[in-house]
Amino acid sequence: MKTKYIVIGILLVLVVIGLWFAGQYNAFVSLDQETKNAWAQVKINTNDVMIWCRIWWKR
Repeated sequence: MKTKYIVIGILLVLVVIGLWFAGQYNAFVSLDQETKNAWAQVKINTNDVMIWCRIWWKR
C-alpha cells in the first residue's frame, strides 16, 4: 500500500516538472517570435552603411 503512494507521488512530481518545462518552452518560443518581429521592423539605410564603411576603411 505504501509503495502505491510512493509511485503516485513520483508520477505527480514528474507531471508537474513536465508541465513546468512545457511552459518554459512556450515562453521561449513567444520571446523568439517577438524578437523576430522586432528585427523585421528595423529599416537599414544603405547610404548610412556605405558612409560608415568608407569612414571605417580609411582609419
